[in-house]
Amino acid sequence: MVSPKTSKSSASPPLLAGFGLTKSFGDFTANRNIDFTIYSGELHALLGENGAGKSTFVKMIYGLLQPDSGYFEWQGKPIHFSNPQEARAAGIGMVFQHFSLFEAMSVVENIALALPPEFPKEGLPKLIEQKSAEYGIPLRPHSLVADLSIPVHGTARHLLAHAELAENCQVAQTLIPENGDVVKFNAGKAEIEGQAHTGLLTHEGGEIVDLQSDFLRVRRRMLWNGTVTISVVLSGAGHLLMAPQISQSGLCSDQQEDDFIADASLAVEDALVQHSEQPKRDNRTYEQIVTGAVRSLAKQRFRLRPTVHAHILQASDEELRA
Repeated sequence: MVSPKTSKSSASPPLLAGFGLTKSFGDFTANRNIDFTIYSGELHALLGENGAGKSTFVKMIYGLLQPDSGYFEWQGKPIHFSNPQEARAAGIGMVFQHFSLFEAMSVVENIALALPPEFPKEGLPKLIEQKSAEYGIPLRPHSLVADLSIPVHGTARHLLAHAELAENCQVAQTLIPENGDVVKFNAGKAEIEGQAHTGLLTHEGGEIVDLQSDFLRVRRRMLWNGTVTISVVLSGAGHLLMAPQISQSGLCSDQQEDDFIADASLAVEDALVQHSEQPKRDNRTYEQIVTGAVRSLAKQRFRLRPTVHAHILQASDEELRA
């Protein structure tokens, strides 16, 4: 990782800054001469491929690793973090990519390990129950970590610790992928406000969409089976007043299109004649008749089931006479 270009004109010093940070492991240099600044209220993303040095960089900020050269400033003053406890005391926390808990120990024992020595341990179990209940993510202090579900012992611990930080960074809510809990941050607290789809997800128009949703099933059919749009003008008695207007996309080649449209027009006309004696003749009935005729032809000819958009216009006898 090399130094990014960062600059910001401000009367106040940056919240956290680093200058000339370099860290090597033997002959391999993970970070080389990095300068950076982070101002209060900013939200930064650290990007890079595997092995680029991202973890090394944030571990130096958190005090887990010491830079070979360079230094940090906290609120404009030089600072050195010998360990994570000193970083946390200054207000710097870290959410690890992988769980960093002892599964053979209880919840309260794991949390106690991260607290300063002077913190009173006697009332810690009660405090854990109280605070976790306030945040809507109840924890049982004496449960073994190995017996807890992933969202509780992985994500919830950091939500409890960093709810205020998330709000300051304008993170309004987050999604716990393992169980679909939607967690909302407000007034320095975190609470579960609902459930979202989990599993294979995508996004459409800014919304999270389940890949198995009806919306995407239609989209896949359109992509893989093509679409046909057909407009039909009928008399009040259900007779065709003009040839159907048909277009297709993704169903067949340009060379096959003219033959398909001609045959589809005949298929629709035949289907309407066959159902002309049906007592119920509303637009929904005619849409089903037209759609079924087109799909039957497409399946027979191309072995595909296209999405059919049928538009039915019925003209009354008065309109025809006019």
